Amino acid sequence: MRVIKIAEAKALTGGLSNTTKMPCPSWSIPVSACRTGQKMMKVAGSACSKCYADKGNYRRYQKTLLPAQTRRLELYHGDQWVDAMVALVGNELYFRWFDSGDLQEGMLAKIAEVARRTPNTHHWLPTREYGEVISYVRNNTPRNGGALPSNLTIRLSDLFIDRATPMPAALRGIPNIVRSSIHSKHSAKAGDTSFLCGAYEREGKCGTCRACWSKEVACVSYPQH
Repeated sequence: MRVIKIAEAKALTGGLSNTTKMPCPSWSIPVSACRTGQKMMKVAGSACSKCYADKGNYRRYQKTLLPAQTRRLELYHGDQWVDAMVALVGNELYFRWFDSGDLQEGMLAKIAEVARRTPNTHHWLPTREYGEVISYVRNNTPRNGGALPSNLTIRLSDLFIDRATPMPAALRGIPNIVRSSIHSKHSAKAGDTSFLCGAYEREGKCGTCRACWSKEVACVSYPQH
């Protein structure tokens, strides 16, 4: 482990994303790298069939965004990626993983290490790669020192609009692992216990809300958009 300067860290990782909605930096890769997402895009009524990261500004600025996202995915395999990401996250109060894209095989272990080494930062990771989370939990237990760091909140994203995806049995009871859902305009909400995202009443911005980062919020429900 060594201290890496910011300029070098950007070169080693491809840098961070900055979206208009988020109150913090984020990290993104191409939607084409979403293994589950690419399959679900072809399924009517699925959350991925209406993927926000495959339209809007992501499409409008894809000539700039896509090369940057592709570069980040390529550089992720580097030996110094964790050290460099730790330098970039620094003392940010909040950080989001995957404003576009999703977990790749074995990636969660590196992300968990970044979170572990940035203890003052609240990390939020949304994912539909349930298998990757299950694999990490099974192979990294509190006994061997590899449990999820307490400052990393993983939100398992529902696969379908207006339809809850059951929490896998292997992940139930783990405080860091919670849910998110998507409700249509015609649906009152996805469940009585869901926290309804109000960003789209604030010009698409989080504002002062930090529910997504909180493991105390069992389910955040986002309006379809």
